[in-house]
Amino acid sequence: MKQLCILFSIMLLSIGTYAQPPRGNGNHAQREQINQEAFRRRVQDFITQNVGLTEQEAKVFFPVFHKYKDEQLAIHKRIHQLKRNPPQSDKEADYQEYVMQIAKLNAEAVQMDVVYYKKLCRIISAKKFYKVLSLEDKMHRDMLKKYNGKRNQKAGAPGRHQPTIRP
Repeated sequence: MKQLCILFSIMLLSIGTYAQPPRGNGNHAQREQINQEAFRRRVQDFITQNVGLTEQEAKVFFPVFHKYKDEQLAIHKRIHQLKRNPPQSDKEADYQEYVMQIAKLNAEAVQMDVVYYKKLCRIISAKKFYKVLSLEDKMHRDMLKKYNGKRNQKAGAPGRHQPTIRP
């Protein structure tokens, strides 16, 4: 009987390992690329419909807009890496250098915003571009709400708990 229980336990554990998707087969990058393309199409459709871009405006606007978003993402990834990987030493000078690198990247992001905002306002009106920025923020907030709702449902939580911040 004891041997039967051990055998059954081993079988259950081994089934769990086979139920997991395979790792490291190279499909992850391809899946990520497809998801990114699908996301971009959803954003384009959402913006085009809600801002009222013509087909010609959309053809010219979105390649520049996507290039801007790619460059913006690259800067934010570099900032994120710096924040997640502190200096190896405990010297104040090393931390000062890290903080200054982050500040320079933030300044670079702001400068890039100005350059691209000017370019994009030449393609479509400033009023339409303002709507694009507002809709993009709204879409991100909605996606976060949806994501947090799914995450809370998985955890069995009825709603998201808001932490209290005390001064």
